[in-house]
Amino acid sequence: MTDAQMKKMKVDEMKQFINDHSQENQENPLPPPDEIFPMDDLIFMEQEDRENANSRVTNYRSKNNKDFLENPFELIEEKGIEFYTTIVKKRLASFLKKKQNTVVNDIYKKTNVKIMLYLECETKKPDSTDAAKFHVNTTSQILHSGESREEFYQAACSTLMNDVENREHHASGLVITRFLRLTMFQTKTDAMNRSIIHTESSVCY
Repeated sequence: MTDAQMKKMKVDEMKQFINDHSQENQENPLPPPDEIFPMDDLIFMEQEDRENANSRVTNYRSKNNKDFLENPFELIEEKGIEFYTTIVKKRLASFLKKKQNTVVNDIYKKTNVKIMLYLECETKKPDSTDAAKFHVNTTSQILHSGESREEFYQAACSTLMNDVENREHHASGLVITRFLRLTMFQTKTDAMNRSIIHTESSVCY
């Protein structure tokens, strides 16, 4: 979708476009986060820390060796897959819990915000030393200024944990070795609305 095409879209078409790109599809690869918020100068070009007056991308990286499973296959062989799965759940819960205060404090407070969380994990196969990556993310949603940021984060973490578990069960021969980073994407919705109105005005005139 080019900028020229977007500028011809009406409000309803723009909303439908955003909604279509924010729905998780298990059959196909998820679109990168920059396609979920396709708003001209609000576009997230890279998954790097970035901020302007109306949007923010923030990464929360793992800095603790406890978030890393060095020999997961030995652990599975010795203790079994259920034990390994339990360890993964506990470490992911711990990783997300440690980030809670920082993430909640970083969410815009005095405005409505369109927000999404994205979790990147590292995986390996038994017959390879090469690491691969996969991610899960929440669907983008509107968080109003008066809504609890803590409740949003806790609900989002539950979604991420469930998605990791489901993804892991369907991943052939892959095991999680590390949680690389949690990324938060947020855009003030008032700014998005102004962008849409401005775009419609440009089309009309």
